[in-house]
Amino acid sequence: MFARSLSLGVAAAALLVGGAQAADLIIPTTPEPIYEAAGFNWEGLYAGVR
Repeated sequence: MFARSLSLGVAAAALLVGGAQAADLIIPTTPEPIYEAAGFNWEGLYAGVR
C-alpha cells in the first residue's frame, strides 16, 4: 500500500514539475522598430482647383 501511494505521489509531482519547467521557456522576440518623425507632414490646406 505504501509503495503504491508513494509511486502515485512521485508521478503526480513529476507531472506538476513538467508544467512549471515549460512555463520558464524564453520565447525569442524581435524589438519593435523605433518611430522617427518625418521631416514633413501632409497636414494643411488643400484647395483642389486647377
